[in-house]
Amino acid sequence: MLHHLFVSATGFDPTKPFYIPNQSIDLLVALGEYNKSWLGVERIDSPAPLDLINTFTHTRLAYVLEGDNRDLRLPPTAFRQASDFLISSTEFTIVAMLKQVPGNPGTIISFSHGVNSSLELQSSGRHNQLRLYYTNGSKVYVETFPYYLADDNWHKVAVSISGLQVEVLVDCRSLFKRMLKPVMQDKSFPKPPHLWIGQGVSQSYFKGNSSVILKVLYSRPPRLLCVVMRTHVGFDVVPTCGQFASCCRIAVQGILDELKLIRGPHGYLSSCPHVDSMCPTCGQFVLLQNTVQELTRHLQELSERLVQAESRITKVEECDCHKSCHYNDSVYEDGAKWQTGCDLCSCVHGEVKCQHVECPKISCKHPVNKSGECCPSCLKECMFLGVFYDHGEVVTIKKCTECACHDGNMKCNRINPATACPKLNCPPEEQFNVTDQCCMFCPDIDECQQEGGLYGHHCHQNTKCVNTPGSYVCECLSGYRRIDKFNCAELDECSTGEHNCDVNAECINTQGTICRQKCLNGGICSSPGKCTCPNGYTGHSCELDLDECATDTHRCTNTSMCVNMIGWYYCECKNGYQNPSKDNNLGIICKDINECNSDLHTCHPSAQCLNTDGGFRCECSPNRPNCKLSCMFEDREIPHGMITSPRDHPCRECKCERGVMTCESIKCPPTFCDNPVKNPEDCCGHCEDNPCSLPTGNSSASGQSCSYRGRIYQSGSQFSDPKDSCTTCNCKVGAI
Repeated sequence: MLHHLFVSATGFDPTKPFYIPNQSIDLLVALGEYNKSWLGVERIDSPAPLDLINTFTHTRLAYVLEGDNRDLRLPPTAFRQASDFLISSTEFTIVAMLKQVPGNPGTIISFSHGVNSSLELQSSGRHNQLRLYYTNGSKVYVETFPYYLADDNWHKVAVSISGLQVEVLVDCRSLFKRMLKPVMQDKSFPKPPHLWIGQGVSQSYFKGNSSVILKVLYSRPPRLLCVVMRTHVGFDVVPTCGQFASCCRIAVQGILDELKLIRGPHGYLSSCPHVDSMCPTCGQFVLLQNTVQELTRHLQELSERLVQAESRITKVEECDCHKSCHYNDSVYEDGAKWQTGCDLCSCVHGEVKCQHVECPKISCKHPVNKSGECCPSCLKECMFLGVFYDHGEVVTIKKCTECACHDGNMKCNRINPATACPKLNCPPEEQFNVTDQCCMFCPDIDECQQEGGLYGHHCHQNTKCVNTPGSYVCECLSGYRRIDKFNCAELDECSTGEHNCDVNAECINTQGTICRQKCLNGGICSSPGKCTCPNGYTGHSCELDLDECATDTHRCTNTSMCVNMIGWYYCECKNGYQNPSKDNNLGIICKDINECNSDLHTCHPSAQCLNTDGGFRCECSPNRPNCKLSCMFEDREIPHGMITSPRDHPCRECKCERGVMTCESIKCPPTFCDNPVKNPEDCCGHCEDNPCSLPTGNSSASGQSCSYRGRIYQSGSQFSDPKDSCTTCNCKVGAI
């Protein structure tokens, strides 16, 4: 959000390139026509060295400036464009490339009105200084930067004003940064305007009694007068010019190759594109601060106006007539509230508004709707064998014994498999039992996959077949009621009161229900605007997959792991368990594997294998003194505690623990690059710049030792990277 506010306030996006078209003015080009000439000025091809010239922006013309008596200034239209540049921006840069005569004091650029300058940049070869003058009313401010520019050498100069900060760069090196007076924000220029190039008029910069000096020196020759006044006053300018106007112009003598005004941040990058720059700039911060202050002021004004508007509206409402409400042959005053059945109603300005009673959240699993109550409630819990159970909860304490909680009382019943369990139609050898289940099971057949016959379903119209372990049920579609086990008929929700219409609306029964949205993935419209989703889907239109594993709505047991799929899930048996058949109702039934009988254990022949639930263990009996708790793995004997890898799976590690071999994939360390590299022979990905993944390029004559960062390491040795103690390297047959 701060980034968007910064961009909208400053107009500059710090994430995008600097260059913006039409943000700079070439003042030398703006001087006028190509064939125009000035006294003391000669236009030539640029003699500047090519390494100093920006070939993309340079005009390849230069101005030779000689003498003091010249008149080199921009036309009024060009000046107005330049002044608009400064007025409309909180930051700008003056960029110049020049070669100044040694000892020459001169003005590089000057915004002036008559003999008064509003903004001026000088280079004094006498005092070895760069000076920036700026004014506010009658006050003159000056920033002096000690630098010897007038040395008859080519120099690039950039003076960047950003908010209240000035930065001076010479030859693409940042030399000075200072804070300016707050008056620098006032960049209004009086009329008629002038912008002098290579000279200036600077009466306002003198501080002292100028009339005394002029009176004493008036009779001297004009050229001598200029020299004496500059020396006596201590400045390179005269206080009052009068007839000696040429003395007032502190003219640069030398060659001016480039002079530009650049609006916006980092203007010096146009001539020094490789200089480091700060982002955001001081000027951008100032503009952002002003924008926030302006927004705060607007917000305060809007808040005050809103309070006033609310006050006026309140007075208008006090004058309004209070309207009563008529409901069920009763009259209610405005503001009255009452309850009708399970609806709370109120009279609001003559309109009856009703809503269903809000019921508090309840935490029990089987809430009960009591007669005469609008909200469901919880019945008493049962405490059984130190554990609390909700009302309606059924638990199997032991096989063929079920206990049910009913309003605080736990009742247990013994199940007789002969009478309670259904008859199975599969051969006895295919029947199997499940942990904690009393009845035997046959491999399940999904009757819903086909209609009719011995192995198909017999659900009729307005029903939906739902497969269950060993059988199926016919569920009624939404808006229908059950007639028998296989048939459902239209349900008139209007007559039964099972509708969701508002108390002020009329219920009209339709065939089934109506939904404006399309119910996807087999969803059924159960009430206006509501889709009842099939198992595995959720959402307003049943468009979302329901992760049964994450929501714990699966039926996987503790012998299997839940694996989510789009619209369904299945149970994958854990190690030590297996499915009793191929068609196993999504794999919810997993039986223990007897590794000892099936020869799947890894115990040493001298040890005894004992089967456990989901695994096995190896034991040595006292009468076997030579018994070993090592592991037999791939026709090899692996000692207890040793780690090895399978022959065909080098990226897995197997550890022997008292005769039991446990294998798992190698855990790869995290990588800190976007595109890690994994070669065919690698188990884990690595970054290309990892020094320990690169060949050393050198090895011993035998190919055994390794050379790394000027050191020799023997094959098989492990060492830390000399430049990174957190990196460990291994030497393997001449390679790091």
